[in-house]
Amino acid sequence: MTACTAEGVVRDTTGAAISYAVVSVFPELSEGATTGQAVGTAVTDDDGFWSIPLPDGGCYLIRCEHMAFETCDFFVVVGEETVRLETVLAPSAEYIEAVEVLGVPIRYSAGRYEVTMEGSELARNRNANELLGLLPGITTYDGLRLHGKSVGIVYIDDRRVEDRDELAALRAEDIEKVSVQNRAGASEDATTKGGVVRITLRRPDDGGYYGTVTGSVSFTPQSSLYRLLFIFNYQKGRWNVYNYLSGAYGYGYETQTRQEEFRRGGYTQFSDVTERSAARSLSETFGVVYDLSDRHAVGFTVRVRLDGRDNASVASICREIAGNTESNAFGEYAYDGEMLLPQYQAAFNYTFDIDTLGSQFAVKADYMHTASKRRTDYRSVPSAGTEETYREFHAQSADALDTRIDMDKYFVSGGLLSVGGRYYRIGARFDQRREDMTGGEWTPNPETSMYYGNETQGAALYGEYSGSRSRFSYMVGVRMQYDRIDYKTGGNAGHHDYWRFIPSASLAYTFNRGKGDNLNLDIYRYGGSLPDPAQLSPLPVRISENSYYVGNPRLEPYTGFCADLTYTHRGRWTFAYGFDRAQHMSQNLTTLPSDDSGLSIVSPVNLGLSLTHSLSVGVNIPLTGWLRLSAHIYGYYASNRYGTMSYDDWHAEVYTSLMFAVLPSMGAQLSLSGSSPTAGLESHSGDSYGLSGSIYKTFFDGRLYVSLGFGGLFYRKWQIQETVKTDGSYYAVIRRRNHNRQWISLSASFRFRHNVRKPFRTVEMLQEMQEEL
Repeated sequence: MTACTAEGVVRDTTGAAISYAVVSVFPELSEGATTGQAVGTAVTDDDGFWSIPLPDGGCYLIRCEHMAFETCDFFVVVGEETVRLETVLAPSAEYIEAVEVLGVPIRYSAGRYEVTMEGSELARNRNANELLGLLPGITTYDGLRLHGKSVGIVYIDDRRVEDRDELAALRAEDIEKVSVQNRAGASEDATTKGGVVRITLRRPDDGGYYGTVTGSVSFTPQSSLYRLLFIFNYQKGRWNVYNYLSGAYGYGYETQTRQEEFRRGGYTQFSDVTERSAARSLSETFGVVYDLSDRHAVGFTVRVRLDGRDNASVASICREIAGNTESNAFGEYAYDGEMLLPQYQAAFNYTFDIDTLGSQFAVKADYMHTASKRRTDYRSVPSAGTEETYREFHAQSADALDTRIDMDKYFVSGGLLSVGGRYYRIGARFDQRREDMTGGEWTPNPETSMYYGNETQGAALYGEYSGSRSRFSYMVGVRMQYDRIDYKTGGNAGHHDYWRFIPSASLAYTFNRGKGDNLNLDIYRYGGSLPDPAQLSPLPVRISENSYYVGNPRLEPYTGFCADLTYTHRGRWTFAYGFDRAQHMSQNLTTLPSDDSGLSIVSPVNLGLSLTHSLSVGVNIPLTGWLRLSAHIYGYYASNRYGTMSYDDWHAEVYTSLMFAVLPSMGAQLSLSGSSPTAGLESHSGDSYGLSGSIYKTFFDGRLYVSLGFGGLFYRKWQIQETVKTDGSYYAVIRRRNHNRQWISLSASFRFRHNVRKPFRTVEMLQEMQEEL
């Protein structure tokens, strides 16, 4: 028989076109019965249009589905010509309930969820960082965290965000959707821990652009910070352009009191320490993507960052006590210096769209060069009439090359197969010189000078498959990674090899598809970060006036196993339990040389075993049409063992926020947060709580956004850090004297746009290799 075609348009009850609706065609066996196997499937475009070729004429069942509308089934008789149909879908009652709960529709799958921001009121008058804080399980009051744990990676249009301030500069109205992954998958490096957030931006039409200019100032009694941010996206023909520019300058000081009890020497030393610093930063990211055809694209991104810092510190020893006798000994220790840290990074990206389902093949290469120079001048007055002067120079540089190949293959059944490989190479060099003032001249001191260098390279292969069956969805993945470190330092050279096999799996069950009820289980194994240059170096590096840091050349990366169980109820409530079993967790311990009781040395060690249980409860719910409540409780209990030593640590955090939408163009937020003390093997710090808030107003139809923030009201924090040597030979307490933590900030953001509709596309920057250095 002659082949024919069925096509049509899908609209809602208002006559507007419905995009991304799924249209399926089934052959009819008898009246009201079908085979269950579709002969054709299509997804409507932006105009609601669809078209499906049919093998021959006859009677068919047409089914139109969309998560926001009721499913519509109807029979049609198709002859030898094209049949044109128009379908009207009614809004789904379950979808309306879900939208009223969170304000956005959520799609759940194993280990992740996706939120569509189209038309959401949550995006109104907020930046990207504030928007993320309203999504299930995410908090932003103390950094970006998911279920109480830090988010490892943030992507914007497949480009890794190197500067989290970019989230504050990006307006939420320019976001199309957000994808949240509970844990870093097999495609990420073995050292990556925490969740992954992917943001997709709206894309301008041909000749369209959008962007924001944001300026902010913030003050505390001890510091000030000035920041300017600029984002610009533009599309013209086959060209796509992205630009992010940021600049910042800050100044601050801090005063501490220190009490150090050297029990082996039989005395206690008290000192006042004042530290001052001034920091400046300038960063530019520019990316271009050119579409070679409808399926091929190449991209190039460059990133330049220039950081500088000036530091100064003065420590005055006020008194010493030997036994029960108080002496009049007086001393002073001071240093000042500067540091410069330039970074240059370039990335290339080629993508090939395999089919219309979204399958893609990508080749990526990333190169980064970083170099830091630091000079510090020291002046020490151990007692009246004596003075020692010396200076130290530190120079560190690194070159890194990272390449990878990835392929994502989507199947008609809804499954996704991701496979790929990676190869990287990093070269790092560290040089430390000390010069003493002797007889009015600077004389090199070879005993405290050192040189360190290493070459690190590694390769990895990964595979991951995700799919669904009925209300269940699943994901299984595996990553195999090999790393080698060749290091060399004065008289000491060698290499370390690390083989890692990292499996992962997720299983989810969705109770009510339209209401946001979902249960998810994640099981992961991970491998920790590689040793850094300081940890591999056996020579001492100064970290304070009487303390040095000495590395462990046999330090191994830690490995761990974790399992997370998460339940989300109607997009409002999120309950999460996590179990983490880690081995060889690194922690610093303090030792005292037998020949100098006034000196302490800090060195990293490997803890034998760490068991952690964590619990997180969050809620985001509209109380009225103008008032919304967001609250989060997170806590953990950890049991740690190191040889014959052990310690237990528990910690809890509470955060509550009320958001007032007084007018469509005006609102306010009031937040209360608190945390309990934390403990380590040799040290612990105190608890804290405080009240903060903000008020905002928009002008010129939302294009100008002005916000006034404040915090530190009723603030209390026990700024105490205690260190106790496990053998009882050393005890130190650091107290911060300036308990005043009030702050105030003012920010203004101007938003401009023209012809913005579809997600914007940028080249992907590979994972930030600076963390590996």
